Amino acid sequence: MIWMILTAMAAIALVLILRPLIRHEEDGPSRSEYDTRIYKDQLAELERDTARGVITEDAAKAARTEIARRLLAADEEARASTDTTSRSSGRAMAAIVGCSIPALALGIYAVTGSPHLPAQPGAELQAKAAEAKAQQGSKTATTTPDLNSIVAQLTARLKQRPDDLEGWRLYARSLVGMRRFADAVAAYQRATTLAPKDGDLWSQMAEAQITAAGGSVTPAAQQTLEKALLVDPAEPRARYYVGLAARQAGAIQQALKIWLDLEADSAPNAPWRKLLGERIAKTAKDNDISATALAAMRKSAGSGQTVVPTGKTQVAENTQPPGPTADDVKAARQMSAEDRLTMIRGMVGRLADKMKDDPKNIEGWLRLGRSYEVLNDPAKSRDAYAKAAALKPKDLAVLTVYAGAIAKAAKQDAPMPKVLADVSERILALQPAHGGALWFSGIAKMETGDKIGARERWTRLLAILDSNGAQHAQVMERIKALGLPANP
Repeated sequence: MIWMILTAMAAIALVLILRPLIRHEEDGPSRSEYDTRIYKDQLAELERDTARGVITEDAAKAARTEIARRLLAADEEARASTDTTSRSSGRAMAAIVGCSIPALALGIYAVTGSPHLPAQPGAELQAKAAEAKAQQGSKTATTTPDLNSIVAQLTARLKQRPDDLEGWRLYARSLVGMRRFADAVAAYQRATTLAPKDGDLWSQMAEAQITAAGGSVTPAAQQTLEKALLVDPAEPRARYYVGLAARQAGAIQQALKIWLDLEADSAPNAPWRKLLGERIAKTAKDNDISATALAAMRKSAGSGQTVVPTGKTQVAENTQPPGPTADDVKAARQMSAEDRLTMIRGMVGRLADKMKDDPKNIEGWLRLGRSYEVLNDPAKSRDAYAKAAALKPKDLAVLTVYAGAIAKAAKQDAPMPKVLADVSERILALQPAHGGALWFSGIAKMETGDKIGARERWTRLLAILDSNGAQHAQVMERIKALGLPANP
């Protein structure tokens, strides 16, 4: 019976295989024509993916070359092939194949087969396969821990050691890897509090802020970039994003000047050189700046001379861009940390003197506040931000930085300053889900004996925090410490 079944199965398979050989399909396309269509469709799809930015230009170039090679091969095959295959030759080929396949199959089975062995049930084979897969998965899990486990370990570590700078740095980078950018920004804020003179930390925080905003350089990110450059005027990441901010604001000349200066200051093997060069070239092309004009701008990079591109031409102007010049940056890189700090203090002192003559310049007060923050002078930073808040009492961004400055200037074991509680309530009136204001408002209510109010503020705060983050655990501990019964 088994041989009859196998014979029938073989006959059916042979009919399906030999039918195209016996029946000559003159109306259908040839294999080479079909391949040609497929490769052309692949080229069109590749161009669409490249235009959308799904794949990089280098990857697209490699794929385009391979598809073109296959397309040429298909064309050559089409030219070489002929349609002289007759029905009789097809039948002859069918006879040869029909005899060869069964004979070859029986010969191979006679040599390698084991008909004397008992059959294994399918269920048993599936169980063994599942067991092997589980063992392999367990082995992989033990050797390559994922980011979730790393973040969990860092969360526990930071609860025990809240002043661990490297722990906060790793925690923030891990959150970025998990694309939890808002939480990463909060972690970087804690790290910069512990190391306010680390320009790399400030620039990484700005990058997280920009990524969280979908690539837009927000005002908050601009403030962070300014702090990074105050600490280290040569910080490459911060300089790149300052150029990006200028480009997004439509200041193409300024953006190219910043990027070309960065390119001139970078080592030939710097990891950002390729991306930077591509960004410069694309920006120039998108704004009708010729290769000659771009070459002139690149030649003047770092010389202190600004090249203003206008369409296809360029005009040289002996004007300095705002902020540190390329010479200032190079000089700062050669200074010791102490000399650099002295230079920064001199710049901040000059700004403070200028504000005495221009007390209604809100941007000046904000910049002065950030400068004092970088210099780790929280009292002066708080006072500068207070001036800005007085000029814009309903500006959420100004009130937010003012509240943070008050908190940093307050003594650690002293009660919360009343002004911080007042500013927090003003912030909540503008944005009820503001995390920092909810935190400070809860502390203020707890200190005045309003435990129910404190719980209400912190419960709202929990709703906007990541349930697996260190901040969430800290707020939960505060709520439990209130000693109140569970909410009805």
